[in-house]
Amino acid sequence: MPIRRPRTPPPALRHVAFLETMAGAPERTPLHEGAHATLLTLRLLDHWLALGSDFADPDMAAHRAARDAVTALRGDAEWRAALLSILNAVSSLQQPDAQPVLPRVYALGGLIERRGLLIEAGDIYETVARYVDSNVHLDLAFDAHMRRGFCLRNNGAFEWADQAYANAASLAARDRDRVRVIMARHGQAKVEWSRGNLPAADTAMEKLAAEAEELEASRVLAMVLHDRSGVAHDRDDLPRAIRLGYDAFIRTEDDFERERVLLDLANYLSVFGATDSANDALRALEISARSQDLRWSAQINLLALSARSGNEMMFQQYRRRLSEVLLPPRIRVEFLVNLGEACAQFGQLHEARQTYKQGLSIAEEIGANRRIFQIEEALVALEAQEEQKTAAHVAHAKRPARSAAPDDIATALRDLLSEVSGAAA
Repeated sequence: MPIRRPRTPPPALRHVAFLETMAGAPERTPLHEGAHATLLTLRLLDHWLALGSDFADPDMAAHRAARDAVTALRGDAEWRAALLSILNAVSSLQQPDAQPVLPRVYALGGLIERRGLLIEAGDIYETVARYVDSNVHLDLAFDAHMRRGFCLRNNGAFEWADQAYANAASLAARDRDRVRVIMARHGQAKVEWSRGNLPAADTAMEKLAAEAEELEASRVLAMVLHDRSGVAHDRDDLPRAIRLGYDAFIRTEDDFERERVLLDLANYLSVFGATDSANDALRALEISARSQDLRWSAQINLLALSARSGNEMMFQQYRRRLSEVLLPPRIRVEFLVNLGEACAQFGQLHEARQTYKQGLSIAEEIGANRRIFQIEEALVALEAQEEQKTAAHVAHAKRPARSAAPDDIATALRDLLSEVSGAAA
């Protein structure tokens, strides 16, 4: 006689991402301790919601273990404060009720995401999406699915990312919010982009841009145009990438987002060979960007621009300037990747290899998987170049032919640099 089994999902071990982070990070480092404290906090939340108010008692073993782990997290005050806010909310509420706690959990996800720990952030956003009452907190539910989709997409989990964006689209459609539907469908188009299906992504984004324009949703239109410029860049259509990037730049209203668009536009111009206009855009960011991270990114890209244009004096200037700064690990990896490529372009292949290896070591330490793959590919390419070409030939071959930006774009960027230079004087 066959055994009858209940039709329920098999039990799943939750928050495995944090166990994997602990396994990959040295003990007693902030990353290991932070992952441990987060794992215990999230599991306490699960148990409190599933099993009842006993888990809200600070003297209960599981609660005490979580609080002790969080209190011991002395190397990262911001992470500790975010976790304590969740534990304190559980203690204050006593009776299980996820809704008042979930905004704090979502904020923790944002903090972890900004650290570049996307797998871990995706786990936190999934927790929010699982427990949130979308009938009461539609905004939080929509945002949790969208951020989860972003994290999954950037970690190569494309099917799950597509589903997360589809869930967000369903919530928006239920609320008859066409703008949010566009945003979610845009996420799905970016999944196609990440999969390498550039024609499908381009076609989908073109339709979404037209709908956003019809709705006069200027912020969403600018966002879609920005990503269309990235797709055009990946399709090796640099003139179109530059035009779409500039269209996104002039439509973007948020100052921080506008600066990020300008950074991408500068990179398109740099690769295109329009070094003067690229230099104008990057110098403007170096002077006026509102965040220190973006100013550092502008300087890193000026270093890369100097290599593409063969300006060794400028290269040494930015290399020295950035080497003297204590950069955050994520920014330092970005610097070392670009420095390695620049060294290769100047024919300094041995130095390029050593620089890439430094970047790889830091990327592995902080769990920056995309950078790890990028550096490993660069090292393989570097080895092939050494075997096939002389260093001088490599340097020359990687430099784009000198070109010029369209007149209106060149003039606008020149005027922008003049404006911010005058304001800074």
